[in-house]
This record gives sequence, structure tokens and C-alpha cells, in this order.
Amino acid sequence: MKLAPQHGAQRLEAACGRAIDIGAHSYTCVNSILKNNLDRKRPEKATDGPPILHQNIRGSGYFH
Repeated sequence: MKLAPQHGAQRLEAACGRAIDIGAHSYTCVNSILKNNLDRKRPEKATDGPPILHQNIRGSGYFH
């Protein structure tokens, strides 16, 4: 509520929605989202890329 006069109700609502999406439920997080204009940017969708192949990464067969 304290942030609404500074940033406007629409921005505050968008920032709260983004905070809920990322699991950040504090005043500080919502304030940070507003301060960095992250409420105006669409969050990037997580993409599953190809599996990482490296000699130190064990496959599923290791645990059986």
C-alpha cells in the first residue's frame, strides 16, 4: 500500500504478480521489482536445453 502512491496501482499490481510468480513474498522484494522496473518486463520462460554431457556427470544408470 505504501508503494502505490509512488509507483501507481497498476505497477504495484504487476510487481505483486511477478513477486508471487517467483515466490518472493516480502515488501523488500516487491520494492526491488518496482525499483528495477521488472514489473514492466515479461519474465523469460525457462527452457529445457539439451542435456549437459560431461565426464563428471553421472547418468541415471549410476544410481541403479
